[in-house]
Amino acid sequence: MVSLWDFLFHLKKELIYLSKVLEFYFSFKFLSRSVHFKLPLLTEASYLLNDEMLAMIYLSNSYVQNVSRMKLLYSNILSGFNFKKIVDVIANLEMPLLFLIKHEDQNDEKNSCVFGAFTCDIWKNNANYHGSENTYIFSMSPTFRNYFPVTNDYTEKNYQYLWFTENLKNIAPIGLGF
Repeated sequence: MVSLWDFLFHLKKELIYLSKVLEFYFSFKFLSRSVHFKLPLLTEASYLLNDEMLAMIYLSNSYVQNVSRMKLLYSNILSGFNFKKIVDVIANLEMPLLFLIKHEDQNDEKNSCVFGAFTCDIWKNNANYHGSENTYIFSMSPTFRNYFPVTNDYTEKNYQYLWFTENLKNIAPIGLGF
């Protein structure tokens, strides 16, 4: 049996902006006020991010709620996969960053999924973990869910990781992580 406090903690963690959605709902339903969400404008068309996905991200992320535009920095479809180019684009970037990744099962389209990550911390190409508890991962489809880092006195603060220096490959694993 789950205690009430565990249930409330879990509910708060999973539905971080539920109170805002309920406020909008009750304002519209009982006070006859219309409520309009102002989704950020995408400066370039996205092959992956549609309005429905953007709305889900908007409702669960206060940083996205406070921006008017979102800029596409890299697209595998447009540029092909090039990890060095991804690192060049994101290293030392001083703005929140949203990653979206689509996995397609070649044998069964029903097993395709979209997932991603968000961080508002600067990416450092230095083979050390960095970032803050504002970095998290999420799934978009088949179901939407945020996965926030577990933080307490006993856990390491491994929020995000970036390392790509060709002549220093033996220092640490090359990669990007959350």
